[in-house]
Amino acid sequence: MDWQAKRIHLYVSICQQDHQKHLWFYTERLSHNDTPVKRKRGQESLTDAEKDFSRAVSRMRQPIEALFSWIEQKTNISMASRVRSYDGLLVHVFGRLTAACFLLAFYS
Repeated sequence: MDWQAKRIHLYVSICQQDHQKHLWFYTERLSHNDTPVKRKRGQESLTDAEKDFSRAVSRMRQPIEALFSWIEQKTNISMASRVRSYDGLLVHVFGRLTAACFLLAFYS
């Protein structure tokens, strides 16, 4: 019976370590916001590496921004001034996203 308790303890400690790694990944890596590099005052031009980085960031951001712009244009999702509760906000947002998916599937 003692070996089963040790085995359960080992399993729990492995799960906790794995959870901490995932938590670190989501907080440190995914929350980082990359923006294109801007010239500083008095700087003639950007270096080639900075230009390449700015192009890469723009290539990743442009389709995402286009999608959100399309959702806003078709569903007017940002008009939630009459929503008074968290549950009401969830219904509003997911209802509008469902309408956007419907429009995308059947009218595009």
